[in-house]
Amino acid sequence: MGCRPLPASFVSAACAGATTSDVISSQVSALSAATTLVSITIGGNDAGFSGVMETCVLKSTNSCLSAVAAAKTIVTRDLPARLTSTLQAIRQRAPGARIVLLGYPRPL
Repeated sequence: MGCRPLPASFVSAACAGATTSDVISSQVSALSAATTLVSITIGGNDAGFSGVMETCVLKSTNSCLSAVAAAKTIVTRDLPARLTSTLQAIRQRAPGARIVLLGYPRPL
């Protein structure tokens, strides 16, 4: 078993709280045709993940269920197109990169 070479360079453009719009407007510019790997976790903030969690911890069960339902609507109605646009923007800036789209745990 041989050793794998270390990456020649590594740049993290990650930031907490980013939405798909933030990625497109502020983070994709860090990519170039020389980029070989992009890993991204995106979409939770578009659906209001932190607000849903706050509601479910601090408020009533009915409030939590309403917040979850609203988030599910965004995830099913709006998020697919937003993810497609984000991935297309990444591909445009880094056409040869492997893109790894990571998921989220299912706490609710």
